[in-house]
Amino acid sequence: MNAERNELILIYFPSFSAAASAYNTLKESGITHLSIEETLPIGNTDSTPSSYVYSLSSAAVSNTPPCGPACRWLLTMSKPAGDVSKAIDIAMDYGALFVE
Repeated sequence: MNAERNELILIYFPSFSAAASAYNTLKESGITHLSIEETLPIGNTDSTPSSYVYSLSSAAVSNTPPCGPACRWLLTMSKPAGDVSKAIDIAMDYGALFVE
């Protein structure tokens, strides 16, 4: 699948470690414009923020996520170039839940 220049690919992971591993592998393979965002599951009823974006030079988090193990992690690829099928395959190898 060839990505358009302004396409946004969203890949959801069950844990930060899975998202971080995919992030690092994708970076090493030359894919840029990546970010990881923590998202809460549907039904969040407390005052916890619905998401928190991590700015990463390498995928590492030094603080505890506000929602702990209930979080889902979103790896975003913006402006992907060329064939993104390989990138999606890499993400699936690291346990991606689904891709949008």
